[in-house]
Amino acid sequence: MGCSSPVTVTKQAPPYTPQVQIPAKPIAYDCTSSKASNPSTEVVLCWNLDPNVKYYLVRDNWGYGGGIYGSGANIGYRNTAHLTGLTPGVSVLAQVAGVNSAGQGPWSDVVTMHTQSASCPAGQYWNGSQCVPNPATQNIIAWDSTPYSTGLGAGCITPAWKDIPAGTTELQIWHINSAGYGDYPLATGIPPQANSYHSICGLTPGGGYHWNVRALQNGVLIGYSNVVLSEATGTYQ
Repeated sequence: MGCSSPVTVTKQAPPYTPQVQIPAKPIAYDCTSSKASNPSTEVVLCWNLDPNVKYYLVRDNWGYGGGIYGSGANIGYRNTAHLTGLTPGVSVLAQVAGVNSAGQGPWSDVVTMHTQSASCPAGQYWNGSQCVPNPATQNIIAWDSTPYSTGLGAGCITPAWKDIPAGTTELQIWHINSAGYGDYPLATGIPPQANSYHSICGLTPGGGYHWNVRALQNGVLIGYSNVVLSEATGTYQ
């Protein structure tokens, strides 16, 4: 009786599936002035879209999503939330958080918005209590300090500036799109130091970012800088 040949069994390793990370903290901001159809009874919250997010949760202090300490309402995968049916002349506090298969990410910083209680004439803006002139002018000098910054990881830029207007209560750094308009903030809540810098990380390593600095006085824009191009760090420096 003959002998059969040995049989070789090859086992294929299962395909590698990268582990899903919980979503990053969204960068949220008030976009009521450009997106609200009725600013007397509506505010609009905007934020940056994250491809790692499946859907977003939104909550506010007027009861949407269970209140400002609630679990949030699922609004799907989008980057705006219109909060309607509000009372004219009130303040609205809102937050947004992303959710995916790994769980819920952190809530954004609280964004304070205001419904308008009166129609403001051209060149004026509602500051939460009254119509005020918008005295914003290009009066800040900005430049890229990324090449001179040390200790940065990958994906960072360092905007620098001087000569902020008197009365500034907050500085913000905004991303400037190809049309020359600011489409979302890269950083908010920066203390108003006249000659300073601020590093921003979490960007695409090696990517180019156009930005400018904006000065606010109690939520009203009073000044801004020239537009600057920075290249995000590609490696630790």
